[in-house]
Amino acid sequence: GERYVPPLAVDLSGVQQRAWRPLDPNASTPDPAIALDLDVSGMVRYAVVQTMKQSLEMYLRMGFTERDLEDLKDFLFRYPVHIMILMQVIGFLQVTLTTLAFKNDISFFRGRSDYTGLSSRSLATDTLQEIIIFLYLFDYDDISRIVLFQVGASAAISAWKYARVARLGLYWSYFLPWISHNRGVGESGEEKGTEDIDARGM
Repeated sequence: GERYVPPLAVDLSGVQQRAWRPLDPNASTPDPAIALDLDVSGMVRYAVVQTMKQSLEMYLRMGFTERDLEDLKDFLFRYPVHIMILMQVIGFLQVTLTTLAFKNDISFFRGRSDYTGLSSRSLATDTLQEIIIFLYLFDYDDISRIVLFQVGASAAISAWKYARVARLGLYWSYFLPWISHNRGVGESGEEKGTEDIDARGM
């Protein structure tokens, strides 16, 4: 009987933009060698890949660029379906646990007014490290915005925690804004012992 012929799909999902090279108009330049891989894909894998492509197109309509999704496409279309599903589950658990950790961290710092025992200098060091990593990645041309957003959010949360523990304030003097460090002063005087130990330790 008659049978449907499976579609022949040219899949460029695994080819990143950084791998493309412009052609040389010089006729003496030899023709580039292009390697083609022919693979038979089952119905399940074909359906999953097409669904993933539609999801990526949705991200493009939301404002993401092709470069932002290159790492994600390389992750999704390189491995077999069962490996991809396992990696998706692990990635989902990692994102879930990271989100819960951030939420618990924010709730801990927001819900207290006494930070006795917490080192403000250690938080300042962590914040500085996070900001340096963020600026380094921001200057890197091939970095994905998804990764950059995660690192930036972590740096912002670290800076917020340091500002609360160190009780930073803003005041104006000589027509310029200045930042004051108010830990161990006034109502937070019980934290002065922690601040003294922190100063001796660092």
